Amino acid sequence: MRRAALLLAAGILACHPGGAADDTADADGSSGDSGEATPTPDFLNPAVGSFRVDANQTEPELLVVQDIVVGVTEVLLDGHSLGTLQGDGAVGSLGPDALSLTVHGALTVGSHTLQLLTRTADAPRYSVELEMKVEAPEPATRPTWSATLAPELVGTGQVLVSSGVGASGLLGLLAAGDPDPELRLFPADAARGWTTEPVLVPLEGHVLLDMSFTPAVSAIAKPSVDGAPKSMRVAYNVGLPAAQVVTREVQQGADPQIQDPVIAFDLGDALGELQFEWAAFGRPVVVGDALIAELHAAPDAEQPHPGDHRLFASLWRGPALGWTPPQQIGTAAPADLDALGPAPVLPDIPSDHSNTLAVRLGGAFPALLELSDTGAVALTVPPLTAPLDVSGDITLATIVSNFGSRTVAAVDTAGRVSVSMLETSHGNTPRRASPKPATLPGVPATGALAPGVARGYPFFLVPYGAAAPVQVVASDGENSFVQPLADLHCDAVALAVTLAGNDPKHAVLPFACLLDGELRLGQLAVDPAPGP
Repeated sequence: MRRAALLLAAGILACHPGGAADDTADADGSSGDSGEATPTPDFLNPAVGSFRVDANQTEPELLVVQDIVVGVTEVLLDGHSLGTLQGDGAVGSLGPDALSLTVHGALTVGSHTLQLLTRTADAPRYSVELEMKVEAPEPATRPTWSATLAPELVGTGQVLVSSGVGASGLLGLLAAGDPDPELRLFPADAARGWTTEPVLVPLEGHVLLDMSFTPAVSAIAKPSVDGAPKSMRVAYNVGLPAAQVVTREVQQGADPQIQDPVIAFDLGDALGELQFEWAAFGRPVVVGDALIAELHAAPDAEQPHPGDHRLFASLWRGPALGWTPPQQIGTAAPADLDALGPAPVLPDIPSDHSNTLAVRLGGAFPALLELSDTGAVALTVPPLTAPLDVSGDITLATIVSNFGSRTVAAVDTAGRVSVSMLETSHGNTPRRASPKPATLPGVPATGALAPGVARGYPFFLVPYGAAAPVQVVASDGENSFVQPLADLHCDAVALAVTLAGNDPKHAVLPFACLLDGELRLGQLAVDPAPGP
């Protein structure tokens, strides 16, 4: 059930065709005069017409229903079945008298359809179809953000990386070492966001690029299995230009065990027979038991064409077998795939599950990569009518919410910001709502975007170093708006990706700030708009 709900959030479930109800079927699905007829499910409140959901709504949406066959009656959203919604589902629950739809805010304005279906042997029984209108909240109700940093120095380094959601979150600080760089890993901590006692992982052969806009290092925390210690996996490039992608396994505990490096991708051996002349690997990203890596063609090998930037994937088979041979992630037509970035799926966060990445298609369009537990990769692309408003070297992030809503942000090295609101469930028109240049500092950005959600508003932190304060770029589902975090300067930022920001009383998120090589932790508070 949970899997079906998450696939709907990515907009990739098949649509079930409608049909007419038949009142002659019995409760057991047979036809005839014996027994009580199976009732036709229906809505009591609202009974017909439409109802409103605010784009920043975080409380469940409740509807009164009747004639439900519990465990049989399904909920259809935009023609897609959510199933019978029994138990503690990720998207809601259906009982004899009420339908509860779970929402986490970060919705895209538009309309959806909602319907009930009871299947019988003779014919499906459909309720009336309601229209669910997602509308933007009033601008006067927008919250305000404020940040405080603890004075304690957590560590020193040059590059900040983060990954994961909830209790699986991980913060990494990349620092120069002797002779190789080191990655200092800070696992999630409920009180401060991350622990302050790092695990040190040497990155043999990695070339440290000072203040890299998109670091060529990533890491994930893996949950405990059968009581064994938790583990982490690190992936990084080797050489300049990068000719290999290497991974290291880390077993957590009082005395962490760091395994030897394992070569996952090799430019010469594993990829040498491909038809193009490849120059180097781009950013590698570990997610679940898979590894995704960018591969770039030599700029002087040929004229640039679609396919110069590709993605390759591999699956971890255990210490004895290592990584599977790399497989190209393909598209229907040759097209670039690059700019890998975070894509937290809000319904996933309570379960600490994160198997989705943001990716750029054709150098212009935002897409999503979703990895199954078996390593299968699905690429989902919205209609190609809302390209990003920035190009070239960018940092990309997407927030995925209920009803197929996606909020996409991208920043280029000049500090320009692109914001798009996409909806992949009902085909509502994509919205491009980038902030006007005058609302931004007009100086180069210095690090990757940090996505989060607070009081139902999706937002992204954008660092500008010493030249300007960190900017909050947020969306109300229809328009974007910008707020600077006064006196907070960071070369790079990270947010603990949790739903704590949606707490109506105490909306606070842990965050990390790297400035002039010094890492400090802090809190990002989100206060409601003052009343009239």
